[in-house]
Amino acid sequence: MPRKLASLEGSEAEVDVSCTGRQGSFKYHLALHASDQEHLSGTGRGSATVGGRTMSSDVKFESKWIEATCPADAQ
Repeated sequence: MPRKLASLEGSEAEVDVSCTGRQGSFKYHLALHASDQEHLSGTGRGSATVGGRTMSSDVKFESKWIEATCPADAQ
């Protein structure tokens, strides 16, 4: 699946993802903003086509780092 870091500047990044296969295709663009080391927000827009039918999506999100989870025996 081809992925491309379209741009990266300071706390801003844009990523493009696309895939074409036997059953259809998929394209997505993400714009990300890290306001600090614990917070990330962004938007995404994409589409998928399967069997001649296309579905589009638009997303907006905000996230916050909570904690790392590792097994007790992790090294």
